[in-house]
Amino acid sequence: MNIANDPPPGHYQIRLVKRGPFVPVRIWIEDGDRDEFGNLESDQIIKAAADGVEVDVWSVWPYCAGETITASEYRFMRSRTEWDKRHAPDAPAANPRRPIDIDLTKPVF
Repeated sequence: MNIANDPPPGHYQIRLVKRGPFVPVRIWIEDGDRDEFGNLESDQIIKAAADGVEVDVWSVWPYCAGETITASEYRFMRSRTEWDKRHAPDAPAANPRRPIDIDLTKPVF
């Protein structure tokens, strides 16, 4: 792992399509295999998940680099997406790969 070139672990947000809703992104480091004494036998791996689905880290980085969010914002966005998928399937968060069409979006009140 090259610290200078690799994305830092954390929580971010990104749009999967132009004019789409933001979805949460999590980047983390996963340890490689360890021997019986606990020593690393293989390199650490940088992993990423966008909207709860594991993706190649380079498919989201550096696009999400300037969009840092907190861990609580990440959890909120994930729970909102899951709620929308069950209870409001036409909501933008339930369809993150579809651009938001303001003419089709229901008003919030």
